Amino acid sequence: MPSHLSFSQHLVGHATSLRPPFLYAYSGMWLHWLVAGGLGLLLTELDALYLLSSMAVASFALGLVIYALRARAYPLCINAFSYAASMATPFAAGASSAALLTVALIASLVSTHVLFAREYRLYQREAGAEGTPPLPTWVAAGTATLVLSLFVFALALMGGAQPSGS
Repeated sequence: MPSHLSFSQHLVGHATSLRPPFLYAYSGMWLHWLVAGGLGLLLTELDALYLLSSMAVASFALGLVIYALRARAYPLCINAFSYAASMATPFAAGASSAALLTVALIASLVSTHVLFAREYRLYQREAGAEGTPPLPTWVAAGTATLVLSLFVFALALMGGAQPSGS
């Protein structure tokens, strides 16, 4: 066993009797996706791929809300709106529903970046690695690129333009 915990071990609370907020959020996310997705497939006649992808975004947002409540990081509770939008998306029609799902995904991705930056700072403090950057630069650049790409996609959907390849 290594002399210090890795970041992933820190997230799931390895070697501690207290379970960290991330573990509850991660478990809640998967549980919600399996139950809501399964029930959605059984009880509705919606397109399975669209339903499951919408439920995945909703589960992701719910996991962020669970984390926010357990970690007392209340600004992340904004993802309750992402959750509601993602749950409603399969039952709405048109390009506006896809744009709404994209906006929910953007909010969730930005919140995830905030969550991981916070957890990484806590990990560095516990590991005694003070003074290093909060997150590697490539992570911030990749997140910013993905969020901007999704933002442009959402604007195209809201403007009525069809994305290429559709």
